[in-house]
Amino acid sequence: MERGLLARLFGRGVGLLCMPDELRGVLSSLPPGAVLTAAPEREPKLRHGYAVAVGDFVVKRLLAAGVPLRVGVVDCATLRGRRDCSFYEELAARKGYRLVHVANPRSTLSREAVEAVVEAVGSAEKSIVVVEGEEDLLALPVFAAAPRGLHVAYGYPGVATVVVRVTRWVKLFAMLLLGHFVPCGPKA
Repeated sequence: MERGLLARLFGRGVGLLCMPDELRGVLSSLPPGAVLTAAPEREPKLRHGYAVAVGDFVVKRLLAAGVPLRVGVVDCATLRGRRDCSFYEELAARKGYRLVHVANPRSTLSREAVEAVVEAVGSAEKSIVVVEGEEDLLALPVFAAAPRGLHVAYGYPGVATVVVRVTRWVKLFAMLLLGHFVPCGPKA
């Protein structure tokens, strides 16, 4: 699945995909079956088993509450604030998370970042993917690559945390959206 996903998204020689403006409104809608919660750390779906979180606020909150995250995807900033990755470096040292550093410019998906996220989701090793740039759109390849039944949490700024159980429909929704991204940057 992972190699097929990467090949479908990036094709030969493509290194960067840009989100077209017409997707901005669509991406603010929730995936099928999404649950909004103000207290993600109390969400039983996240407390049992294999979970992924995207976004610094959600990752830090869940880890502080003892939620067993398998993968976190962060950019070391909240609401485009100052970058500080020390929390994740300490976490890696204390709790055995593997840190993976990638670049992913704002409003894009880089091949490097998507490969790292897809690999982390498919691995048994706990990982934090640290993004130089912006991590927000990386929830889409998480949904596309994740096994059914996995729970994904991400921030909906100013509203709540979104928790989604990956189903066939969620995967299709993500692939449909990803199919609208267009090549826009340096070759891979």
